[in-house]
Amino acid sequence: MANITTKLEVMGMQVQSFQEAINMAEYFAGTDLVPKDYRGKGSNVVVAWQKGLELGLKPLQALSTIAVVNGRATIWGDGLIALVKNSSKEEWTHEEIRGEGDNMVAICETKRLSQTQTIVRTFSVQDARQANLWGNNVWAKYPKRMLQMRARGLCLRDAYPDVLNGLEIAEEIVDLQHQQSREAKSAPKTLEQLGLTTNEQDGYLVVSGNTYGKAELLRQLGFEYFEDKWCKELPKGEIINDIVIDTTVDETPQEQSMQISPAKELSLYLMQKGIPKDRLGEFVKDVLGTSSKNIEGIKTALADKNALDEMVQIFLSEPAIEEV
Repeated sequence: MANITTKLEVMGMQVQSFQEAINMAEYFAGTDLVPKDYRGKGSNVVVAWQKGLELGLKPLQALSTIAVVNGRATIWGDGLIALVKNSSKEEWTHEEIRGEGDNMVAICETKRLSQTQTIVRTFSVQDARQANLWGNNVWAKYPKRMLQMRARGLCLRDAYPDVLNGLEIAEEIVDLQHQQSREAKSAPKTLEQLGLTTNEQDGYLVVSGNTYGKAELLRQLGFEYFEDKWCKELPKGEIINDIVIDTTVDETPQEQSMQISPAKELSLYLMQKGIPKDRLGEFVKDVLGTSSKNIEGIKTALADKNALDEMVQIFLSEPAIEEV
């Protein structure tokens, strides 16, 4: 984060340290004037600022054109072409839609300065059908726009890799999330054939039943083994925490590594110990004396599982408080 401490300027003030950047980012994340994916997520604001700094974007420009998705910085299609046109490396770029209905195809052609050949990329309705995109979510409402964004992304990423610095296109990542969501919703039908069932718990699809001998199939379906359960996070069209677990090839999976938000890790653990979903907030507030936004407080609770288990047992032994 060296660049942040020496070059980042926010609201006309030079940021002097990484902690200052964090403080200012949390202030921005607490307002309604930033895109919803940054609200309450100061760390994502810092990542967007840093990436924007590398690309020559001002802080507010970075927040409006860069989206942090699954821990990666991506850029919206309109921001993509703006970067190219401001780079002084583009001579011209031409975009158009040809054909109608199933024959529609988006074309993007660009020419770099000092190069004689142009670069042309296309994306058609047939390409969208092959990728299982056509007719889904935003594609059904704005087909021409989505075809244009795909052709633009393919063309400009190939022509200006030095300008984009490895950025992925946000529209493509959003499409991927919707595909994962459809796979997650269709998974129970496949699992039922194996005698398994699923239920939703705090945004996760959790497998129930005898999973012995079915580890490889569950992994292929996108489920991961965590806290003695096979589960998969259900995408919701918003920023999603990555879950990365390496498991052994035998039928008894072993947890190797995981990236998951502390709040969700705590929720899964407490529900596994028997606390109903509708009482999680009561336990966190009244017993732990913290909130879902207090990351350090949650980490402290998770660090001592023995003490946490004792508190859970006491909590479950007491009658629920009924609201009057």
